[in-house]
Order: sequence, then structure tokens, then C-alpha cells
Amino acid sequence: MRRIFVRPPISPPAMQQSPGNEPVYVISVAARLAGLPSWVLRVLDQEGIVVPVRTDSNRRLYSDLDIAVLARVRHWTEERGVNIAGVKVILEIEQEAQRQKNGVASPPPTAMAAIASGPTRISLPAYVPASHESNLEILDEFTESNHKE
Repeated sequence: MRRIFVRPPISPPAMQQSPGNEPVYVISVAARLAGLPSWVLRVLDQEGIVVPVRTDSNRRLYSDLDIAVLARVRHWTEERGVNIAGVKVILEIEQEAQRQKNGVASPPPTAMAAIASGPTRISLPAYVPASHESNLEILDEFTESNHKE
């Protein structure tokens, strides 16, 4: 007996009608097109950076626009050295600029709200090359003068 497999339909709320937004690529194809490993796409999905449409059987489907964003994420992380949190902030700033351009008011995004809430103390590694010690002194002076408690 011959079986015919039919892909499950995509749920209507998740499907968007504009060109380029039709989710058609499974994760392995999307990863190849974007030049990233599949596990990175899963991490980006978990972080909410690029969230693909899910089928009824829970498969991720990526659109051409998702692939374009993934390629930009790859550029930022590999060529510019931006971490995932930085990518998230960059995308939120771009989305906010687009909203303002379109005249749509929106609440501040999560990452931007965290930045606006104030400075966060970070700890530097114990070993700092001698060539960077003067930079650390300048940084310490700056943070002490601007963040006195």
C-alpha cells in the first residue's frame, strides 16, 4: 500500500499575507540559507529574536523575511562581534524606529526598558593586560563620578 504524506496546514493567525512572509523553509533549509547552524536558530527562537511559525505538528517554518533577519544576525555576531543580547537590542531599536516612522506609538521594548532603568555593575576578569590598565583607571574614574550613591 502506498502512503501519501501531506503537510499539516499552518494555523491561520500565524500566516501573514504579504509577500516574503509566507513560511516555507524548515529549520535545516533556513539554517543553510542563513549560513548558521540549526542550534543557533533554536536559540534565537528561544530568545524571541527570530520566532518562526509553528505547524500543527510543532515544526518551525521560516519565511524569506526571517532568512534575511537571520543573515543580518549572522553578520552582526560573526563579523561585528555583537552578542545575542546586543542583537536583541539592535532589532528592538530598529523596530521602534520603524514604528516612529509609521507614526505608531508603542511601549518601550523589554531590552530598552532594562537599559533605561539604570546602570548595571559588571565584574571584570582578574587578569587585565598591562596595556589596558590605564583604560580601566579612566573607566573607574568615570563610573565613580557619575554613579555616586
